[in-house]
Parts: sequence; C-alpha cells; structure tokens
Amino acid sequence: EMIGNLTIPKLNANLPIYHGTDEDELEKGVGHFAGSVLPGEKDNSVLSGHRDTVFRQLGNVGKGDLLVVSTEAGEFTYKVRKVRIVDADDRTVIVPKPRATLTVTTCYPFDFIGDAPERYILVADLIE
Repeated sequence: EMIGNLTIPKLNANLPIYHGTDEDELEKGVGHFAGSVLPGEKDNSVLSGHRDTVFRQLGNVGKGDLLVVSTEAGEFTYKVRKVRIVDADDRTVIVPKPRATLTVTTCYPFDFIGDAPERYILVADLIE
C-alpha cells in the first residue's frame, strides 16, 4: 500500500513510499519500516530503499540537504543532520528518537556487487 512520496530536491527525485520493507515493497519504491512511526510524528520514522534503484544517487545527498515527505497527514520537510556508514547488521539506526526524525537507509558501498556489507544512513530532523 502506497503511503506517500519522498522528494529529494538535490536529486530532483520524487519517489513513492510503500508501507513495509519486504522485497515486494522495495521493488516498487521506498519502504517504510513498519516498526517505526509515520513521517511527521514525534520519534524515528525509517525509510529504506535499494541502492541500485530508487537510491542510486543517495550518496550525493548529505548534511544540510532537504528531504520532503508527503502523506495524507501533510507535507513534512526534514534537514539532514548526519551521514553515517554502519555495518549491515547495525540496528542502532532504528532506535527511538526524542523528536521527529527521518532515518533513510540503503545498502553501501553503492557500487558493490551482491549483498553489501554496510548501510548508508541519512539522519534528518523535522524543520517544518
């Protein structure tokens, strides 16, 4: 089920967001991790996508760049505060946050063939 869109102004990208992060959803677009809040809500909203499809250019997005999420609840603009590269099994990216946070994840390195050993993480704070 499509729940909204993720717009990345720096990449001129507008990507559909689907509820869930199973292969079915990730084949269609960006997946919303079911264990996280919806974008715009207080806490950590986690979005994931494949590095070879929707997030092919995500490495060009960094600190200070904007991410805009549109859902039925409204339009939410986030500003990237931090870029992290973590091991694939690092679960600290999905921990609760004290304020409205958007965490965007994809596999890393971007040019890796096969199951990538790391994840590229954008941590962004809600600004409006």
